[in-house]
Amino acid sequence: GAPAQIDAEPEAGEDALVRALRKAIESGDTNLVLLVMFHIYRIRPLQEFWHLVSSRALARNLFLKYCRAKEPELLQTLLATTGETVELADLQVWSACILCEHCACPLSNFQSLRVKRWCENLFRLQTVAW
Repeated sequence: GAPAQIDAEPEAGEDALVRALRKAIESGDTNLVLLVMFHIYRIRPLQEFWHLVSSRALARNLFLKYCRAKEPELLQTLLATTGETVELADLQVWSACILCEHCACPLSNFQSLRVKRWCENLFRLQTVAW
């Protein structure tokens, strides 16, 4: 499979990684795409990894979905180090909206209808996109 190709051709460097990721995406097997991505994640610096993944919609969306569910700190680090400030701000506001639904802070009561609608719309958009 694609991960075996990566291990079999370590001297090929990034070309083998790109090829393995491309083949995994072409297969349509999301588990294989995740496996290849996490292999790349383990052996490459974060910015190089993101450069390889972010230009491929399926890989990018899978990684973002994984991070939102399992490692939100990694996602914040990734967005901050790659300069994706708008996405980082959206993530922080979305996280705050989710947090406020479960805490006693003033926003949890959604005293402002405008804030409530904004958070609901953001949550709906993020749920669809992520």
